[in-house]
Amino acid sequence: MSAGSTKPVRSTIFDLDDTLIIEEEVARASLGKVAGLLPDRDPAHVADVLLTTAQQLWRAGPYRQICFDLGIASWEGLWATFEGGHPVLDGLRDWARTYRPAVWRQALATKAQLLWRVKKNASLACDKRLADGSYLSRVYPSQQDQRRQTNGIALRQVYRGYKKSPRQPKSN
Repeated sequence: MSAGSTKPVRSTIFDLDDTLIIEEEVARASLGKVAGLLPDRDPAHVADVLLTTAQQLWRAGPYRQICFDLGIASWEGLWATFEGGHPVLDGLRDWARTYRPAVWRQALATKAQLLWRVKKNASLACDKRLADGSYLSRVYPSQQDQRRQTNGIALRQVYRGYKKSPRQPKSN
């Protein structure tokens, strides 16, 4: 080969299961950049709300099982066009056109307050498990309040992290 020429491609690696590229982290960063364009909004907060909203709508949608089987995550539905001509994607492609704006509208309209920090070893008891995998719980201002179960603040626990939670399956 002469100088400046390239070597032939010997192999191509497809990352079909989120093992080589951490897709959720990239999705969160991308959404944060877009959210940074919104006036008077915290980009990280908007990204969190968007991902949570996307997951809720995705799991409630009519193509949840096929997406789970194919490994298509809720955040991928925010930008994927699902083109390619395979009949299994026809309905998903049409539905995703309404899913994307619905996620943005719902997320931007929310006035949700998020609990940002808890102790690393905090254990939030599950008062009620919800259909989307999240659950209702309570936090208390003191251990005494927790023992007496007084002054608790109700919250909805939605796992959002980069590692699998021992209580939750991988996000989808």
